[in-house]
Amino acid sequence: MRDIAIAVLLLAAACSPPPAATPKAEEFREGVYLSTAVFEGGQPRPLLVGTNIQIDFERGFMAASVGCNRMVGPYALDAGRLNIEDGSGMTILACGGTFREQQVSWDQDMWLQTFLRSEPAVIATGETLVLDNGSTRVEMRRAAGT
Repeated sequence: MRDIAIAVLLLAAACSPPPAATPKAEEFREGVYLSTAVFEGGQPRPLLVGTNIQIDFERGFMAASVGCNRMVGPYALDAGRLNIEDGSGMTILACGGTFREQQVSWDQDMWLQTFLRSEPAVIATGETLVLDNGSTRVEMRRAAGT
């Protein structure tokens, strides 16, 4: 009876379609990437008017911005996840006109920093880069000439 059960399981596995190819972090290429879409909880997450996420990966260092302040520091890809390493930091500028505009801009900067430090999965295919931590997904496209 045990042999029949094993045979049935093997037959079922053999008849199953192969799993879809999953892009690997090894396909990741350094360069400048610009956001094309941002989602939180499966819903579009609007960014402030006139802003987008820009991340520049170069020789083990990254610089990321979403309009005003810039986060910089070393990074690594560990098991397909982005790891912002110790020694990174962020500028502290007041951008915008009114205090309220400055606060909203700062909140967006801090949101990006928190997301990047969450060790999102890195999914790279061709000119496309996706960072996804399970609740937030940032879709990006490699900037021309980088």
